[in-house]
Amino acid sequence: MAATQDRYSTAQIVLHWLIVALFAFNYIVSDPIAEAFEAFWEEGAAAARAAGPGLAAQAHVWVGIAVMVLMVVRLGLRSTRGAPPPAGTGWLARAAHLGHLALYGLLLVIPMAGMVAWFQGEETAAEVHGVLVNLALAVIAVHTAAALYHHFVLKDGLLGRMRP
Repeated sequence: MAATQDRYSTAQIVLHWLIVALFAFNYIVSDPIAEAFEAFWEEGAAAARAAGPGLAAQAHVWVGIAVMVLMVVRLGLRSTRGAPPPAGTGWLARAAHLGHLALYGLLLVIPMAGMVAWFQGEETAAEVHGVLVNLALAVIAVHTAAALYHHFVLKDGLLGRMRP
């Protein structure tokens, strides 16, 4: 089903919620990857490799890569299938557009910074990765608040566009 005037396609909806779940998972399991990275810097590469990253740290890396790949697919679908027009006009529509751009950009750049940090051993990339995750959490909070505002205050059916 292609995006129509009032909803996203089924594939877009599935990707949205899958990316939400994967991002949440990676946030929950972020401590082991941070510990593994710190071991690398404090004990050296040989000691860190000998200890090996735990399963949660490995999962964090691969789930992050999956988020990036799924975001590329999602953007491809958006460009071919379109998206419903913004709910509202004026500054609300502009804020929605900018918020989506921020989310899409962050969900592409965060995994990239994480990959540079992990695979290249770049401490600066790890710091950037952490800052961007916190920024993403703030943008996600605003995105969620805006969706709830549309649903409970404006009662304009906006949430229905992202439900199967």
